[in-house]
Amino acid sequence: MHMKQSKNTLQEHHWEMMIRYFDGCSSSDERARVDQLIREDANFAREVNRAHVIWKASKYRPVESAVLSCDVNKDWQRIFGTVRNGADHPRKSAMSSTRISRHVHRRYVQVVRLAAILLITILSSVFITYMALSPAEIPSTPEIVFREIQTDRNQRVNLLLSDGTGVSLSVESTIRIPEKFAPDVREVELVGEARFDVAHAPSRPFIIRSGDVTVEVLGTDFGVRAYENENRIDVVVKSGSVAVAREVKETPERVVLTPGQLVSVYRSSETMQTRWVNPEDYLSWMSGRMKFYETPFIEVVRQLERWYDIEIQITNNAINDYSLTALLDMRSMQNVFEVIAQSLKLNYYISDQTVVLSLDEDMY
Repeated sequence: MHMKQSKNTLQEHHWEMMIRYFDGCSSSDERARVDQLIREDANFAREVNRAHVIWKASKYRPVESAVLSCDVNKDWQRIFGTVRNGADHPRKSAMSSTRISRHVHRRYVQVVRLAAILLITILSSVFITYMALSPAEIPSTPEIVFREIQTDRNQRVNLLLSDGTGVSLSVESTIRIPEKFAPDVREVELVGEARFDVAHAPSRPFIIRSGDVTVEVLGTDFGVRAYENENRIDVVVKSGSVAVAREVKETPERVVLTPGQLVSVYRSSETMQTRWVNPEDYLSWMSGRMKFYETPFIEVVRQLERWYDIEIQITNNAINDYSLTALLDMRSMQNVFEVIAQSLKLNYYISDQTVVLSLDEDMY
């Protein structure tokens, strides 16, 4: 059993020989052995040269700074075990107490020096790895730059996005779009009303976000109405198909619309209602017409104020409880309020940028 040495013991023996060789403490036989290994073993010679450079650089390093990394613990324990085993060996017990003290002190210094070599080697490897992975060498993800386009009351605008998608932005609306779309998705944010004619690109879905509602398409003609001060978001499809989803944790919902369908997503009740409609009625605002279907009158008032940049005054709160179903030709404000007055039995009075609405009975 004593004739057979493990690979680890042989490695420790070589390290100790190197330490004594560098420190000038090796015997003539041991120095001759190291010189022979240097000549005959290219790998050993390479390790000696590298260790000697580190040895000289760390020769005057304070002892307490040598132990900095827990990665060296394994080597410390192995070498200290060798020192203890050597001190307990029967042949070593005959040494004088003075010689033992010097021996232990010398071995302790050797251990510290060896730990310094291992530590510097490890730190050098870490530094090289860090430099290899330095952010300067790694291409960073370019920051997406957005631009925001807004329309005022009584103002509309037509846009052509970088992917070829056409957007008609209605009155008092805002769209937020990137200057350049990502390679895998086309995403915009909308507050207000717009009509989209999305360029066909199956591998790059087009997504519109309005609050917690997302509209996803591959290529189609559809409209979205999502004003912040209204109780619902409407999505209507003229051609193609659209997936509308609501990001609600408790009851997530998703519907797929086909041509002729409209979905209303209600903010207060978190419900989604789908029905069949004539899409042109809801997209015809581009040509000066506007469709209202059982629309609360307060929403009608907001839309008329946006469209004509006016203020509407209501003399009786009961009017706010009305709803309107009508297709209005918005090119004539006088005609619009005439139709509303006849449908809801109201009176109206127009003065500059103000319109006053009242009940018939209020006139008497």
